[in-house]
Amino acid sequence: MTEVSSLLRERPIGPVDNAVWWVEQIIKHPQIAEYLLPFGSEQTWYQRRELDVWGFLIIILCVVLWLTKKIVLRFYRCYNARKDTSQSIKKNK
Repeated sequence: MTEVSSLLRERPIGPVDNAVWWVEQIIKHPQIAEYLLPFGSEQTWYQRRELDVWGFLIIILCVVLWLTKKIVLRFYRCYNARKDTSQSIKKNK
């Protein structure tokens, strides 16, 4: 911990002077400022909140649940059809 403290104290310029220097650089060179803008400033509101991603995932989940329901119902109907035919064969004998 003392090593880190000594490294921070050996800085050639203080933190306030460093912040002032950066502000002055941004004022002198405004084209630098566009690289400092957050990425979200260029996104639409629904992209910032990731609603497009959530919507896609919800649609995929609904499709998977729908397919699972269809498959389970088909197996259930097939099982009941076999059960009904085997019971009708026993009744006929």
